[in-house]
Amino acid sequence: EQFNDLIITLRTPQYAKGRVVDENNQPIVGAVVSQDQDYLHASIDNSVETTADGSFSLPLDAEDSEVIVFVKADGFRLGQSKIKVENGEATIALRPLPTISGMVRDHNQQPVANATVVLCSRAISTQLVGRGIDLNKFNGTATTDIDGNFALTASTINAEDMRMKLVAFSDVHPPTQYKNSISFIDRGRSVKDYNDIIIDLHKG
Repeated sequence: EQFNDLIITLRTPQYAKGRVVDENNQPIVGAVVSQDQDYLHASIDNSVETTADGSFSLPLDAEDSEVIVFVKADGFRLGQSKIKVENGEATIALRPLPTISGMVRDHNQQPVANATVVLCSRAISTQLVGRGIDLNKFNGTATTDIDGNFALTASTINAEDMRMKLVAFSDVHPPTQYKNSISFIDRGRSVKDYNDIIIDLHKG
C-alpha cells in the first residue's frame, strides 16, 4: 500500500527560556537543557545548549504551559527545574559535583589500605565490579591510602545515572556496596554531601 501527497502541518512552537548559571551567578556555557521525558531516549532530540551568556530557548509544543527540564553540564550536578512558560525566563543554578570521601574497613572494622572504590551505575552487578572490568568504564575511581581513606569525584553524570552506587573491594575482600545510593540530582533545594562514608567489606 502506498500513500502519496501527504501533508504534515507543524504547529507553531512556544519556548521555555532561561539562563543556566553556577553558584556565583556566572553563566555556564554549553550546558545541555532538555525535557525530562526526551532526555533518556537517544532517538528523540529535543535539547539545546546554552549560549555564551548561559541562556537557552527550548522549543515546546504549543499546548504546553509548563515543562520539567534537565540540565547537564560537565563538573556539575544534574539540574532539574519546572518552568512555567507564562513566567518568562527562568534561572537555573547548578552546583558542583560533590567529592565523595570516607573510609574502607574490613570485617573487623580495621582500615584497609590499597582498596579500590568505584562509583558506578546501579545496573552493574556488585559482584561483577571486581572481576576485571575496565576501571575507565566507571564514573569515578579511587584507591584508599594507608589509613583506609579515599576521596573521589564523579567524572561523567548522565540522566540515567542520577543515582549511583559506591562499591569497594580489595585483593582479599569481595566487592561490597555502600548501603545508600549516591544522588546527583539537584532540584534547587538543599543537596546532600557525601563525606565520612564508611564501607565495611565482607569477609573474603
